[in-house]
Amino acid sequence: MVRFKNRYFLVGFRFASQEESARALKILTHKSLVDLIRDAILSLHGQYGVSCVQKSLSVKYITLTLASPLSDVRGTTIAQVWAALTTITNIQQCPCTAQVLHLGGTIQSCQKFLIKYNTQKLRGMLRESDSLAERKRMGEKIKAVLQRDSVALNV
Repeated sequence: MVRFKNRYFLVGFRFASQEESARALKILTHKSLVDLIRDAILSLHGQYGVSCVQKSLSVKYITLTLASPLSDVRGTTIAQVWAALTTITNIQQCPCTAQVLHLGGTIQSCQKFLIKYNTQKLRGMLRESDSLAERKRMGEKIKAVLQRDSVALNV
């Protein structure tokens, strides 16, 4: 018996401004994101690409605050989906760029990567902060988030 291996894409969307990001992510749903990816595959690989991906493409969850959806695809269509994701240039008429942050074999590995990625971004913001009080406040928040996420993931 052959086991199908699924892979999970963690994608980050970068918008030109916060207003555009908030407007696009307010109306972004699982179905609209699947349709967006399917349209990108159609324009890049044609009907053959869509038919290969059709059955296995799904969006598991969307982190609206970070604009990071997690998409599930079958292992044989990884290259097609990755290429299509990088060609997405707008969401809901808001210009953006899509960047594949991580490709994992399990949802948990993607969650761990997202925690690590966001921690690095927060620490970068901490280094750039001006006042000592702001640094202390941000440091406490980072510790609280890390503790909460490590408990949630049983790390």
